[in-house]
Amino acid sequence: MLDLARYLVVLAGVGSALACAAAPALGDARAELELGFTTEAPGAPAGVRIVIDYKNPDDPAAKPPALTGARIDLPAGTRIDNDAVPKCRASDAEIRSRGRDACPPETLVGTGRLVAITGFGPPADPVDGEVVAFNGEREIVEVVLVRGTDQAAGFDRIGIEGSRLTPHPPATPGGPPDGRTAIKRIELDLAAPSAGARPYVTTPPACPADRLWRSSASFTFGDGGATTVGAAAPCRPAAEPGLALRVAPATVRRGRRAALRVRVTSPGATCVRGAAIRLGRARATTDSRGRAVLRKFLSGARTVTVRASKPGCGRASAKVRVR
Repeated sequence: MLDLARYLVVLAGVGSALACAAAPALGDARAELELGFTTEAPGAPAGVRIVIDYKNPDDPAAKPPALTGARIDLPAGTRIDNDAVPKCRASDAEIRSRGRDACPPETLVGTGRLVAITGFGPPADPVDGEVVAFNGEREIVEVVLVRGTDQAAGFDRIGIEGSRLTPHPPATPGGPPDGRTAIKRIELDLAAPSAGARPYVTTPPACPADRLWRSSASFTFGDGGATTVGAAAPCRPAAEPGLALRVAPATVRRGRRAALRVRVTSPGATCVRGAAIRLGRARATTDSRGRAVLRKFLSGARTVTVRASKPGCGRASAKVRVR
């Protein structure tokens, strides 16, 4: 999905001197997919979490075959509003040279993590990169960074067509047994924009009879293999109000006491007040505008989950990155 050649060079030089409302991941011998929203409410602003694990069909512990093609279908009716957020119009050359700084901060729509296997073994493997995603023109500009820096290791322009996302995996040189670098795991959290803006992602307008929104992903690989895997996320019928949760800041520093500003929204006005907010043992309750502040000392985990709930209104969650 991303060209990691420059990242591998940087790592070699250094060696010598990231709960959504999602069901468990579903998959087969080649891939597993987890895809869910941060709310169970139909037609509501939401974040989306996508996690894909690639596997060697003969040995799950071995280097997987290199990815050559991909397609991700979000649940039917999911809306990505490409005009809700300003667009990054950086050229390929600008992204390569400037990394994260090539795209304006206001175009940021997601963060994540990428793990790749070169085949050369330790210390080159595994390759662990930070992912940032920006809104582009009918695309998501996904940039992998050398961890701890703003330097681009590679990037991909993921096409948006309705509820379909189309990555474009490059052929990245690597080591044995195929001379290619293979992605082992990709995590991407697409977040709704700040309060008051049009939502970047909106859940499908209706909930199926079995209360599950279904998504799928199809992949082809360098060894000639192919697979299609699915995932299911729970939804709540429209008669139930449902909750949506936004948390700021989305990224906090490790080892510090964080003050997380929380906002709960809901189609039902009675749901925003008195919602219970929790993060581990930290607790808060929203005011009449659905707002609360949650204070928590954060250390250890790369991501933590803030949860909101209220009887008769449902539940929602949001991820916060810890750096």
